[in-house]
Amino acid sequence: MDKYLTYSFCYRVRERSRLPMLLIVPIPVTIDKVAPGYTITKAAGPRYELHHRDESTIRRGSDTDLVEFSHYVALTPEELRASALDLEGKPHFMVWE
Repeated sequence: MDKYLTYSFCYRVRERSRLPMLLIVPIPVTIDKVAPGYTITKAAGPRYELHHRDESTIRRGSDTDLVEFSHYVALTPEELRASALDLEGKPHFMVWE
């Protein structure tokens, strides 16, 4: 929740400051590119489950969405805030051009 609120807040700050809007930096989305410490397993039906170090399910969804999510869920609020407020959105985002 902290991350969602931080991103939402930073988006509004960027909008009011007339800074370029943020995009998430594209990352590979095949299951073998899941972030370190995370695994994706097949669930019932067309769904998959994301796990962190063999813990219970963190999130369910499509395989490509979970790979992308695995790279952002580990960011601290400080890392997220710094990237969201950076003029260029670096290092975790890029700006809409």
